[in-house]
Amino acid sequence: MKKLFSNIIIDLILFDLLFGVTCLIVDKLGLEYLKWVKQTILIINCIGIISGIVQLLMMIENKTEKIIMIILVIINLLLFSKIILGTIAIFIYELYPPEYIIEIENKKMVGYVINGYETRVDYYKYKNIFTREKNRTYEENYGKGSFNPFEEEHSILTYYYYDKEGKLEKQIDTIQESEDLKEDNLDNEESAILYEKQIDKNIAIRVKRECFILAQREVISIQKTIDEGKNWNNQSSGMTIHSGADFIFIDEEIGFINDYGLAGMNGENSGLLVTNNGGKSFLKVKIELDGLKRDTQLYINDVPYKEGNILKVQTYIIEQSKKKYYYFYSEDNGLNWKIESEKE
Repeated sequence: MKKLFSNIIIDLILFDLLFGVTCLIVDKLGLEYLKWVKQTILIINCIGIISGIVQLLMMIENKTEKIIMIILVIINLLLFSKIILGTIAIFIYELYPPEYIIEIENKKMVGYVINGYETRVDYYKYKNIFTREKNRTYEENYGKGSFNPFEEEHSILTYYYYDKEGKLEKQIDTIQESEDLKEDNLDNEESAILYEKQIDKNIAIRVKRECFILAQREVISIQKTIDEGKNWNNQSSGMTIHSGADFIFIDEEIGFINDYGLAGMNGENSGLLVTNNGGKSFLKVKIELDGLKRDTQLYINDVPYKEGNILKVQTYIIEQSKKKYYYFYSEDNGLNWKIESEKE
């Protein structure tokens, strides 16, 4: 037994067999390991294989036999190159797509960004630090393009909802949903306008609610007129935000959305989005304060404002039940922010 467990290759085989058994058990329970667990196993295997080969070579005392063994190892690496490359491909796949553990509607979920020709996010119910449910709960489809929706805001085209067995249960097309509700909004159109900014006599920009989806979420469109409101054209449509978000357009091009339920979707009030093209697209802005403790949250207060020619925003943290305010400023139209001052 001592010799058995002193051989790294044999130890690695036994380790993988044990992990395989746990995978079968987890699968029978309708669960699947989180990505970090699989990544850890792959790293252990890579280290174990390299260490095992080195150990076998070190155990050979005869120099000639050692050279022959090295040659055999190289030949085997060449013969099984496809398998090795396939393993490397699996390793890369397990590192990507990224895994996000977030909170949606007070439920912990695990999200995976799948992108290529199209981009979508698959959501699974979180179970514990090691596992999630095997079958996805729902999917957000963003259509053509390759990007990360957790880092860059894009409009969701379609929601897909799945039952416990993973079968498609319901599909919601946000654009179609908006079209279906247009007639209902005709009699009460003003109630669907969430924000409006008059740039000059002819030009104005507004944010309009198109429909509600899920709990506390709504689909909006950014609209612009250049003829005193006679005609409104969509700058963007189908964008999903949380209800209660704040809006502001500084001018015809620069605008902000402060979505209090967006960033990380875990209750952090830091979902600040900026547009520099009149609402055609939005980017998520990160405002960070050096020296904060890990459990201290920096909150964004309201929306940015312009003071002279400088964009500013007020933020705060809560210390001993009191708010401590910090002011940031931006010199690049809201893309990056620097600390200006602090105030109790």
